Amino acid sequence: MRYLVDCGGRLVMVHRVLPGVDDAAACEFTVLEADIVSSRWVDVARVGSDTALFVSRWGPVSRRVSRHGLPGNMIHFFDDDLFWINKGERRRGLCGSYNMVDAKTTRLLPLPLLSRELCNGSDTTPMTWLFRM
Repeated sequence: MRYLVDCGGRLVMVHRVLPGVDDAAACEFTVLEADIVSSRWVDVARVGSDTALFVSRWGPVSRRVSRHGLPGNMIHFFDDDLFWINKGERRRGLCGSYNMVDAKTTRLLPLPLLSRELCNGSDTTPMTWLFRM
């Protein structure tokens, strides 16, 4: 999956390689920044010690996080709908955080919590990131 994000005035693309198994630790991310002058995408190793990216199908955003005591250089992700893997078996997506410094992913919610309760009792209602405007 790919997400376009305004990251402090820079246009970045977050590319997430979807795992073939139900394992958040299998996620891999690449972040690229648009170089408008040369019409190219340039690899970005880190987005900044004060910046975290939040990506989901319904709303990728970047936020300054240090004033809240949270680490930067993080990509928080949520697969907010169902997807098909393993010969058509239906599974819920994964919720996790990817650390751009050490390239490790941590699951945020255990799989049993990714249930109908979080989707308002529906199998099809997508979850989204909620932000105060």
